Amino acid sequence: MSGIKFLICGSAASGKTTIAADIKNALVINLDEKPYTMPKTIVASLKEYNGINDFMDWCNSKIVAYKEKFKKLPEYIVFDTITRFYTSLVHYNSKTFSGYQSHQRILEDTYIFNKYLNTLCDKGINIVCLAHTVTDRDSGRITIPAQGSFRDNDGWLSVFDEAIYLGVEKGKRIVAISDPLKKFPCRQVGCKSEVIMQQQEFDINKYIADIHNRVVNIDEL
Repeated sequence: MSGIKFLICGSAASGKTTIAADIKNALVINLDEKPYTMPKTIVASLKEYNGINDFMDWCNSKIVAYKEKFKKLPEYIVFDTITRFYTSLVHYNSKTFSGYQSHQRILEDTYIFNKYLNTLCDKGINIVCLAHTVTDRDSGRITIPAQGSFRDNDGWLSVFDEAIYLGVEKGKRIVAISDPLKKFPCRQVGCKSEVIMQQQEFDINKYIADIHNRVVNIDEL
């Protein structure tokens, strides 16, 4: 069975890494260029980004190392965060290429990364991506930073059918799972009603199980 793929987004210190650390049987790919200090996690930290092919080779080597140690593939791979990864991708291509070629390579490498995630899913590995959000000063809209046509076509949200947003509403930490009014960058397949709860009530493994159950039900139709 193919793996699932979903997004956890929110502003800095909103609890993304803490919630993701509760995911069982996961390999964390730390892309934030800082120490990863969550206890009881298996983590590989990228020291330097040197192009998309080098990055995918590095990820594959860590998956192989995980399999050699635990005699099985990781059930989940957590990319923490894809926004930091995207910043590194943009910086690398802007430094390596110029003008239109730079913009084209940024778009192409973003597409290659997204295709790579789907390839991992095809192998039965579940993908969890964490992303930082920013709030536009003028419109108040909460978005995940991106560039060009990728941004114009809904950016990172376009890559995931399932996405949750962690934030603060009326002084309380919340998890937004579905929001038809699009106040928060979240989505759930087939859900047309608002689903928002307090963070302390949210169980990431129960949420994941729900996605798996819905995917199985769809496949069996």
